[in-house]
Amino acid sequence: MPRKITRDLRKELPFRPLQSGPPSVGSEETAGSSGVGLYHVVYANEGFDLAAQAIFSLVKDAVRKFPGKPRHLYLDIEGHRNENNGFDNDMFELQQEFCIGFLLPWLTTLYIPLGAKIINPGEQREDLPEALLITNPHVE
Repeated sequence: MPRKITRDLRKELPFRPLQSGPPSVGSEETAGSSGVGLYHVVYANEGFDLAAQAIFSLVKDAVRKFPGKPRHLYLDIEGHRNENNGFDNDMFELQQEFCIGFLLPWLTTLYIPLGAKIINPGEQREDLPEALLITNPHVE
């Protein structure tokens, strides 16, 4: 049975987005003057580690294929809700700590389901690390 996206951000974008899953970035014609649109959906059966690696790979591919082009990441999350209809801990951390706290310097703009459009206050960086190593500080 195909997965259903309940909210299609693609209709809200000023340019054609590049989707991940598996991570890939499209051709030159998808990188217009407004930059490269990166779109990723985290499905209910995916956790923090899988989602973070997929998003990192998507951005890494965009850095490699379209160096210097503004990158705009649109994130959507299916499920992952707690009893108060907020995001569960994994998806809150993905948005707050990973996307904003770590990944923002390599993006021009970030759109997250927490209801925020975050603009990188500095210049977009091009020196994304080769790999993402995720560690759990709560495990020795």
